[in-house]
Amino acid sequence: MNQITVGQLSEYFLRPQLPPDATQPLRGEKPPKVETQLEAWFKDIEAAKKTDFVFELEVWLRSLDRFFTLKNQPFSEEVVRNITVKDFSEELKILKDGVERMGHLVSLIQSSGDVAYSRFEDFLESNINRYYGIRPKEARAHHENGFAEAMDVLGEAVADFRLILGEMCRLPKISFHSFLSAGRLLTREVNRNGFLTYLLDRKFKPYYDRISNPFVCRVIYDTESATVKKELARLFLELNRQMRYLDFIGKDLQREGPLKRGLLIFCLVRHELRQLTRRLHDRSAEVFEKGSSAYEGIESAAYCLEMEAKKVYQLELLDFSDSQSGEAIKVKVENAFGILKRSFQEAIVTLIQTIHPEVRGEEVFDSYVTRQAQSIQLRRDLNVLFEQIRAFIRKRDIEEMSNLIRNIVDFQQSSLKYLMYKDWQDFDLFLEEVKKARSLPSLLTILHKFETFLASLLIEVGKRSVFVNLSVERREERP
Repeated sequence: MNQITVGQLSEYFLRPQLPPDATQPLRGEKPPKVETQLEAWFKDIEAAKKTDFVFELEVWLRSLDRFFTLKNQPFSEEVVRNITVKDFSEELKILKDGVERMGHLVSLIQSSGDVAYSRFEDFLESNINRYYGIRPKEARAHHENGFAEAMDVLGEAVADFRLILGEMCRLPKISFHSFLSAGRLLTREVNRNGFLTYLLDRKFKPYYDRISNPFVCRVIYDTESATVKKELARLFLELNRQMRYLDFIGKDLQREGPLKRGLLIFCLVRHELRQLTRRLHDRSAEVFEKGSSAYEGIESAAYCLEMEAKKVYQLELLDFSDSQSGEAIKVKVENAFGILKRSFQEAIVTLIQTIHPEVRGEEVFDSYVTRQAQSIQLRRDLNVLFEQIRAFIRKRDIEEMSNLIRNIVDFQQSSLKYLMYKDWQDFDLFLEEVKKARSLPSLLTILHKFETFLASLLIEVGKRSVFVNLSVERREERP
């Protein structure tokens, strides 16, 4: 097992800074253009078919940075009020998982020869050069092999940081200030890497920010105004990028990977979603004519994204880091992933339909589920649960209580997400009361109230416009 010594800790925290002229070009050389170096490096990356690894590494780097901003965390109000006494041990374990993934990605991006040579350089540096207070690898990261060297420096920093986190995770408690200090340390190390900072500052890159969806391309090409075209393109790129963020959580769900580390990406999505909805509201009034179909469509997309985000971060993922049950964690991640993925798909479809209203969501995305299909499933499942509760009240068989609770929980984990956000908490409260009931009379009293609540939900769901439109379509189809 790896051990960390006081000497290693002090060496890491008190690492000598680069000399003032370290960022200057070598004597007799012209200053290299960072853009040219980035393009050349990405050509090598594409040739080696490692572009996806670079994108994922960028996602984790951005996620780690956003993870330490408290407003991105799905903390309850009670936790926020007592934040200074909260134990951040679970958050630190999640951080460690993310850092370990970063280390693996860095090694995948580097070729085997690069890794071997880099390790030899590390040996020389640790045993000879550090005694003289210089770090040639960091200095060279500012010259002709900038981005390749930047990966070496990042790999070294990740290895150090992983070792420190491993030791910190053994402590009985991690304080709020220790958690923030770990974040500042990581951020500072990344920011010292000039080429890496440049890579992160440029959000959209043609190497992997490409949209090939024919319907999206058609909307961009058919838009005459250069200003509107540019704004729509940016919105589509933002939505497409956030959907790709979620794909990494989807992969962990498919292969049963470490699901709790998905909180890092959820924090990134929350931050960028907040910025996106703000931009949608601000730019819709500036770029699009008020009252136009494009203006109304963008405002509608922004509102729906905000409502779905509340479902995810104020209910599904609330105090997620403290979850211990493997099954509960999986359900929370699946629901949050599904809600966000659908909301991004719906936003893209809404934007397309502002220009081409005849386009259907199923044409744009193979996995698209319409609100009509969601509402039909919701009404069917609500009705089944309503009848199950009525049957229990009629039979009064206490031995069937466990089956009834299982049916309520199944609904909670499957179709509850299609209800209005405001109804979620009431449903959860009824479920808790049913679980706590200790006698048949008290259980029946609760179930009578629950039955009334479900009946009102059925009425409200039946009023949805999708059912009104469905009734009209069926009447028109009759001879």
